[in-house]
Amino acid sequence: MSAFIGGINGDPATTMPYGDLHHEQYFDLEQARQNELDYYRNRCFELERQKKEVSLGACVGRKFAVVLVDGDGFFFQKSFFENFSSGGSWAANELYQAVLRNLREGGDIDLDCDVLVNVYASKPGLYKTLLEAGYVEDRLHFDRFFQTFNQSRSLFQFIDCGMGKERVDVKLRDTLHFYSYNAQCQRILVACSHDSGYIAQLERYTYEQVAAKIVLVHGWQSPVTAWQYDQTVFKSTRFDTVFEALPLLSSVGSPTFDPVAPALSDAHETNPENEGHVLIPTVSMASSLSNSNTFDPEAPPFKIETSPVAKEAGTSLSQQRQSGVDRQRLDRTNGIPVNRTGQRVDLRIPTPNHVEQGRFHDRTGSVPCNNAECIFKTKDLHIMDMELAKFVAPS
Repeated sequence: MSAFIGGINGDPATTMPYGDLHHEQYFDLEQARQNELDYYRNRCFELERQKKEVSLGACVGRKFAVVLVDGDGFFFQKSFFENFSSGGSWAANELYQAVLRNLREGGDIDLDCDVLVNVYASKPGLYKTLLEAGYVEDRLHFDRFFQTFNQSRSLFQFIDCGMGKERVDVKLRDTLHFYSYNAQCQRILVACSHDSGYIAQLERYTYEQVAAKIVLVHGWQSPVTAWQYDQTVFKSTRFDTVFEALPLLSSVGSPTFDPVAPALSDAHETNPENEGHVLIPTVSMASSLSNSNTFDPEAPPFKIETSPVAKEAGTSLSQQRQSGVDRQRLDRTNGIPVNRTGQRVDLRIPTPNHVEQGRFHDRTGSVPCNNAECIFKTKDLHIMDMELAKFVAPS
């Protein structure tokens, strides 16, 4: 048996050993199989990479913005509370539109991103404040407002932090820290600038990348607080269509803010029918906001002057109203506002709501326990006078 395979066309020069041919064919098959394995392995790696990219892109693409509100210092507009049936949902929609306008101004976030809103407040304390200010009529009115606020949007929620001095502050600070380092959170709007106690917490983000996505929502601020927040590096905005631009004050025994105070004061001075009426001290909007963005550390200490009309009304009433003005620190340089003639600016007593009127009728309508005894004694004295008159000779 020949150990060679015939060459091409019987040419012996092209003959090759049978073993070498078998080895070459085996090598070609092994090489083809290895190439096929490499192809499938690379294909699997590529599919796995694409899967991870799609998953990561879906996560990053779901961006959202967060709004954190200190409800003990930022109050919704009074017009929202006047709508009993749907005031909360109206306030939530206005807040949502204000956030979208802020995102549109930034230009770096899609407007279809989710908006998450957390309003932190001490519910008992907030109810008392709104009731005294005349924003709500009773507890049902208060609960109805925040119930419709929570039901308006799935990511809007009013959170009751309970009674406690720092409970709202702690929750807001920890939530801010959590979302600051969240990759999907693109913008954080913080409404807490009424309280300078938050500045120390915000300063920790000054030199970090997350500082670019923190925006402060400003409302009413004292001159000192406004000056302190102006020193921070964070961007700021205002939602004056949503939150009150002036502080809430009690409608009884506390000063009120009114831009038409000088006109009312002039009317009181020229109208003789108003003489003798005791008026509540007030602060005009112009004087209260004249130095809202500046702070003078060398300003003289604030001193309250007593109105002559308040002196005539009684010492206790004067002291009560004076303490109300002390609590609301007025303009440090101008003092109590006056009109063009140099006379003090006052407003008329605010009209009580039906809750206050009910309390007044309950107090005045109660019959004293000695009412019957007083009536009987009066009748007895009258009879004794008549009997005595019979024995007295006419003069």
